[in-house]
Amino acid sequence: MRKTIDYTIEILYHFTCSECQHWWSYSTTPTNIEMNLDIDDRPIHCMHCGNKSKALMKKGFNELLDNKEDSN
Repeated sequence: MRKTIDYTIEILYHFTCSECQHWWSYSTTPTNIEMNLDIDDRPIHCMHCGNKSKALMKKGFNELLDNKEDSN
């Protein structure tokens, strides 16, 4: 009998603060595979300078995802 290789799925968000320009990452395990990539409307807190604001997807990233889906 062959042994299997198990895996899990993790979404890794990369944030860059518009105030101090420092970056950090946040990972989460989705509760379902069809989970939207947008994060919820709660404010995100910069651990470096304390800036608190809504996170917006980086300009151009959505288009990158759309192009990837079109090529499949």
